[in-house]
Amino acid sequence: MALHMPPPVSPKITGPLAPRTEGKGLVLTCQSRGGRPLPKLVWYNGTTRQPPVRSVSRVLHKSESVSSELVLPFLTRWDNGANISCVADQGFPKIAPPRSTFRQIHVRYAPVVSVPEPVVQAVEGAPVNMTCDVDSNPAAEVLWRKFGGSLPEGAQQRGPVLTIPKVTRPDAGIFQCRADNDVKPAGFGTTTLEVLYAPSIKPSFEPEVSVLYGQEVFRQDCTAEGKPRPRVRWLRHDTHRLYDNPLTLAPVTYQAEGRYVCVASSVGFPDANRETSINVIGRPDVLSDPSTTSLAGGDSIRLTCTIAADPPPDSLVWTFRGQDGEETRYHGGKNGDVTVTTVVTDRIRSVLAIDSAYAWHSGDYVCKATNMFGSDQEEFRVRVKGSKWVLIAAIIVSVATGILLVTIGILCLGLRRGWIFCRKANGTADRPDIDPGLYTSPQVDHEISLPSSFDIRADPEKADLCQRDLMARRFKPLPPAKLPPGRFQPVQPEHHTSYVWTEAVPDYSSTERLRPTDDRRLPDQKQQPRGDGAATFCRSARRVDGLGKPTTDSARHETDWRTAHSRKAAAEDYRHRRKQIIAILAD
Repeated sequence: MALHMPPPVSPKITGPLAPRTEGKGLVLTCQSRGGRPLPKLVWYNGTTRQPPVRSVSRVLHKSESVSSELVLPFLTRWDNGANISCVADQGFPKIAPPRSTFRQIHVRYAPVVSVPEPVVQAVEGAPVNMTCDVDSNPAAEVLWRKFGGSLPEGAQQRGPVLTIPKVTRPDAGIFQCRADNDVKPAGFGTTTLEVLYAPSIKPSFEPEVSVLYGQEVFRQDCTAEGKPRPRVRWLRHDTHRLYDNPLTLAPVTYQAEGRYVCVASSVGFPDANRETSINVIGRPDVLSDPSTTSLAGGDSIRLTCTIAADPPPDSLVWTFRGQDGEETRYHGGKNGDVTVTTVVTDRIRSVLAIDSAYAWHSGDYVCKATNMFGSDQEEFRVRVKGSKWVLIAAIIVSVATGILLVTIGILCLGLRRGWIFCRKANGTADRPDIDPGLYTSPQVDHEISLPSSFDIRADPEKADLCQRDLMARRFKPLPPAKLPPGRFQPVQPEHHTSYVWTEAVPDYSSTERLRPTDDRRLPDQKQQPRGDGAATFCRSARRVDGLGKPTTDSARHETDWRTAHSRKAAAEDYRHRRKQIIAILAD
């Protein structure tokens, strides 16, 4: 039966007890006495098992023991404070639990310096702290210094911390901390102090600058300082327009004249301003553009000439050049019907006014200004048209003439087409159409007349039939006869107008009567038979006597025509008379 006996005491670690310097080695020995069976020795660095260099078992004074050596050839700063443990284990944890012991290692190493804030910013007048973090064994002494100068007045060193109660601009710079604990080498760290302050503008330009008009390029630089570096721009007072720095004007004109402000801006600080006035001097400059003005006669006109000049112009003259080439000069005040007025403000305004412009005012008006540096001029063209009242009258006359011509045209067309009849006051036709073919009787004391009911407005259908009948026969009714004075006299019965022959006629002309069945008209005047009755209506004229009363058949034959000349002589005389009547009617 096997006997198990645990070691009476825990293992023991032996070796150098003094701290070791970084970079050197270390040898440790672990020994365990007693116990059956002898335990095994295991080395641990913290929780990490370390392999032993050599393990020996031997009997001391009749007691058995076991020992083991651990060699660390190169110690580092990370070994400082490490726990090295030795564990004696028999392999029966339930019967004989393992026994262990440990030892802490101390390593001396040089200071290591780290700077948490390589750049420290502080507003001028405020306190600031600068810190160096130092890792060393043993603890190191920290000293501060400033490159290129001494520490600020009132600076306080508290270990790795340097405090400046009130920072000024000269305090800005590079500061170094030095840590030393007698372990070489010493540790160093640097930090940069930036002092922030509001922008300011250096007096690099005058409050007023004079520039010659027409100069190609003018530049004005504005120098500003501040932390952080300010942005510099130019602001024009009257327009609030911004310009980059340096201020550049190219070319120089009177429009560039004014007050300019240099503005330096930094984040977190108010802007810095410095103002200058740019004064442009030189010859006059007419700012008005050339123009052409057209107006009606009688209207008023105002020509404005705006001038910039420094010094002011010695002479300001308007010159009028008419269409005939002659020139007229106008100075200030009243010049006939032309008035020249000059107003001086920041600019010079000369106004030429004409209350009532007419054709002779047409031409070119030249505004010219002159001073000690030179002159400038501008031209204005004026064109005066006819009076507006003449134009209105011409329009009215044209419209009235057009209306009259259209009215006359309509009347003529209506008369020609038969749409309109000229009626007398009693409602009868003034000049009735008379078919010459109806005048077949040699006696002229009776006249042919259209019936009073033949009115184109009252009976348009019969009028249309009559017209178609006449056109079908290629025959149009002759116009009313132009009778010589004294030969016919109008007789106005109740419903129509007739014409009566007033001269003396031969006896046979009053006694010979045409029989109702005779037709002595010319062949081309004879009525052609028509079935629609239109021709019969158109020629249904009634014979009237000298008093305008209708005659009867018995009245027409009351005188025996055989008692006159022979029928042959009567016929010849009738034909002669008939030709005369036809000729008169044709006229």
